[in-house]
Amino acid sequence: MIPIPRGARIAGTSRMNFVALVSHGLSAISVFGDIVGVRLLIGSLAGSLLAALGIVLVAMTRFLTNWAIPGWATYATGTLAIIMIQLITIATSFTFFVLSNRTNLGFIPLRDYSLFVEEAVKVYSHE
Repeated sequence: MIPIPRGARIAGTSRMNFVALVSHGLSAISVFGDIVGVRLLIGSLAGSLLAALGIVLVAMTRFLTNWAIPGWATYATGTLAIIMIQLITIATSFTFFVLSNRTNLGFIPLRDYSLFVEEAVKVYSHE
């Protein structure tokens, strides 16, 4: 990555609508797809562990205390179970996405330069 100075808008407002802005942002994120995938994997697994902990706390509250309101434990456990299943599904799909991306061939300069360079011209020689 090479840092470059960014210019300021000279005049007018942006001509990009919401869809174009979202597409532009996703394109910028896709460059770092493997890093984003790993961070989402870690975040979704942490969220699913929190949901599992919530299920355990609901069960402990229901069976070990007198604080339970009738019917709340069923709804709370069901909601937390759905959240946990969704987060595990997200983690699994991103894991397969990151792994499938590894099979794609990247740009190898020695092999692929001819697709981008028509000719090489020596401009200066110190001899």
